[in-house]
Amino acid sequence: MYSPEERQIFRYHNGTKMVCADPAVLYRRFLKAIGGEQRLGDIEKKLASANDQLVEQGIEELLPAVREGLNLKSLDEEGQGATEAEQLRAYYGFLEFLTESKKKVENSPTWQPSMEEASSGPPVPTSQSGSPSGSIAAGSSVNKQF
Repeated sequence: MYSPEERQIFRYHNGTKMVCADPAVLYRRFLKAIGGEQRLGDIEKKLASANDQLVEQGIEELLPAVREGLNLKSLDEEGQGATEAEQLRAYYGFLEFLTESKKKVENSPTWQPSMEEASSGPPVPTSQSGSPSGSIAAGSSVNKQF
């Protein structure tokens, strides 16, 4: 069995309470909700744009999939649920968690790269458009706003 430190469990606030989830399940559910890797890449380009109108459009396309993928509740009239800023923070936190988890696995003494990975260096998850998946997490204007 895995020790608590080795278990890859994503913990986050879903708008109502702190929850634990399997990141693989969350990622599959998010990709299905967003419409796949290529669609995610298109949205990431909008979010990374200097054009505020495109950024806003990207946010409006991203948030429904974030809510569905991470099972977040939107803020209601009674103050229950997550604001848009909290939803974006949960998403970026999830991307950061995936990146850190990948580093831990690659630095593990039991991890062995495939022949392709060994010849080209560590793999970077990419969307079908060729941009790194989750590339907006570190540098976009959206992330800086929240």
